[in-house]
Amino acid sequence: MYIGKNLRRLIAASLVVGSLTFMPVCNAEIQTYTGVGEYIMSDFETPEIAKQRAKQYAERNAQEQAGVYVSSYSRVENFKLAEDEIITMTNGILSVTNVKYDIITIPEHAGIVYRATIQANIDTDRVDEWLSKGVGERSELVAKNQALQKAIDDQEKQIADLKKQLEKVKNDKDEEKIKTQFEAADKIFLSNQKLQEGDEQFRWDNDLALTFYNEAIDLNPNNGAAYFSRGCVYIEFQQYSEAADDFNKALSLNINSATLYNNLGYALTELQQYDRAKTYLNKAVSLNPKYSEAYNNLGHLYIKLQKYNEALNYLKKAESMNTASDNIYANLGIAYFELQDYENALYNLDNSIELNSNIPYTLRLRAKCYRMLGNEQQANIDDERAEGLENGTAERMPVG
Repeated sequence: MYIGKNLRRLIAASLVVGSLTFMPVCNAEIQTYTGVGEYIMSDFETPEIAKQRAKQYAERNAQEQAGVYVSSYSRVENFKLAEDEIITMTNGILSVTNVKYDIITIPEHAGIVYRATIQANIDTDRVDEWLSKGVGERSELVAKNQALQKAIDDQEKQIADLKKQLEKVKNDKDEEKIKTQFEAADKIFLSNQKLQEGDEQFRWDNDLALTFYNEAIDLNPNNGAAYFSRGCVYIEFQQYSEAADDFNKALSLNINSATLYNNLGYALTELQQYDRAKTYLNKAVSLNPKYSEAYNNLGHLYIKLQKYNEALNYLKKAESMNTASDNIYANLGIAYFELQDYENALYNLDNSIELNSNIPYTLRLRAKCYRMLGNEQQANIDDERAEGLENGTAERMPVG
């Protein structure tokens, strides 16, 4: 159970333990968790803010419980996930279904304490969908979650510091100053709440995620994590100029991650700002020398520059670190095709389409390979599927 720091020593002997139940639904399984969190309301906080802070602790309590299940479930499905991935996945797929608030009394403590008790579910279908994401997409989600958690931790430290200052107030002027700081801190807290709601919707409903990110930034124009997350949505919408602006703003607000540099580099590549793009992509791999997506994007950049041998160098490095990316194989296929090495192009395009057969461009390029190799029948099959995907008549297949 998560509680305010000042409260921990007061109720150390009365810890509330969360609980877990589950029920099968068709082939899916719904895991239900009970999370509990408590928060002491200061003189300058509203009951609504205190409730939301208690709810945040309760959600974290439920997420910790759910993380144990997600870890074991992923092992059963033959996935080995790092701790950061488990935390990110759990935060993203846990759905709160019910919240109850109580005011509790603690002996020898005069403050008002709010207790939030939540019920939250995890649907194994959403776990499976998360596990089906590519390595690059999962690393992006992890980076976004880490930025969010840092923003939340920083804000909690700020509130704890304000409460200590409040205990030492000696005059009305100091009290008014602290009151103003509490009001500003409340906006930061609500901004982070909106950011978390946006991250929970990212890639599930990007229009809704964008709405939450806009609200987060309106509440706190200095929320660097919100600019980072909104930039990721703009990438999804292929609005590269807006994405680059948000990523640059995040950098100016001290958000520093390989994923941010990689995404900014990709956006600048699509804006044909190749020199700047190289700088940021190289910064990404300097921060994370095993970052396959950044090497892949460097390969993509050199394809844009029509420097296909240089592209291959980066793409082969990306492939050596990540053998299950349809995007890396597709870029390898493009580079080999442009070098007129149709056999290698076909091999890599086969691998890409085996992992994801829903990309019309990849199918069209493989069709061209088949034609160059004299296989008109297979070329026509690929063109027909590509056309069906483009006009919405072909069934989309699961991504492997």
